[in-house]
Amino acid sequence: MKAKKYNPDHIKEQLHQGKSIKELAYFYNVTKSRMYQVLYELEIKTVEQVRKTQSDTWTSAEKWFWRIITMKHQKTSKAYRMAIMKNTVLPTHCPVLDIEIDYSGGKGIREDNSPSIDQLIPQRGYNPENIRVMSWRANRIKNDGTAKEHQAISDYLKRLEK
Repeated sequence: MKAKKYNPDHIKEQLHQGKSIKELAYFYNVTKSRMYQVLYELEIKTVEQVRKTQSDTWTSAEKWFWRIITMKHQKTSKAYRMAIMKNTVLPTHCPVLDIEIDYSGGKGIREDNSPSIDQLIPQRGYNPENIRVMSWRANRIKNDGTAKEHQAISDYLKRLEK
């Protein structure tokens, strides 16, 4: 049976918006298995297939970030997570301490130069406008101190150096 009754543009749009294969199958009143066949016949890749193709060329920084964003955004669409990926800068060096960030995972434990996601305003969550990537050390230092408290610590350390 050919996939004549299926609208390829509609299917692509629905997938782009984060609809699942199950939701598409329900819309077209077919089984999930049949929906996969239709996608194959129409040569439409699922989000997972596109991501797999992309992730083969991703850097270790991008792979790390995708893993973190997927963990933090389990209930959001893949399209939204991809938007976060595209709109977040992954620096090679910590913007705070200027140390090189090691995205490889190293020994499997966090080290001072491990990457960390900082939420500028924690109440706003992990969205592209509210997150920055920095070293784990910088994020630990910044954790819950205010600018005034950090300035007081800086002033104290400068007095000790004299």
